[in-house]
This record gives sequence, C-alpha cells and structure tokens, in this order.
Amino acid sequence: MSGGGGDRNHLTTTDIGLAAYYMVSGLELVGIERDPDVRNTLDCVFCFRDVDGRADDLLIRWTNSPEQRFDNQMRALRKLVAQARRSNRQRYGKVKGGRQHGPK
Repeated sequence: MSGGGGDRNHLTTTDIGLAAYYMVSGLELVGIERDPDVRNTLDCVFCFRDVDGRADDLLIRWTNSPEQRFDNQMRALRKLVAQARRSNRQRYGKVKGGRQHGPK
C-alpha cells in the first residue's frame, strides 16, 4: 500500500496523481489532511478506504499506466511554467496562426 498508515482497510498517499488514479479506479476517498511533517504546505495526505484489498494491484498498474505518464508530463510542464515565470522572459516565443485549446 502506498504511504502505509491506517488499518488494513485504509491506505494513505501524498501523491496527488496516485490519489486521482485510486479515485477513478473506484477507491473511496475518506479524508484529506495536511501532512505536518512536510514543509511544503501544498502537500496533503489522501486517505482511502480499500475494503476489497485492491490498492496493491492498483499501485502496480499505476506504475505502467498512461495515467501515470500523463501525471509525469503535467509535472514537467508545471516545472517549465515555474522556470518561465522566474526568468520573466519568453522562452519559446509565440505561436502564430495556431489554434488554442482549452480556456482562454
């Protein structure tokens, strides 16, 4: 079980991508708490109910899933955005004539 903690029917994780994967895989989210041992105030502990004992299998599936690859790319893009904000300059230039997808 990811992160350990709790009894046999509960598990915890601080990984938001894994927490989302558990949720779409049918595990019940029963609580969210701030992790007092982590300096970054954005880190939380997600607690799930796992009465069927599926978490171990889901964790193995997560490591090779398209969802995990998506999560990795989101993290990489967030780092690029943070670097661009820190540098206060345009790194890649504007895309001309392209279509915008998503919110404007």
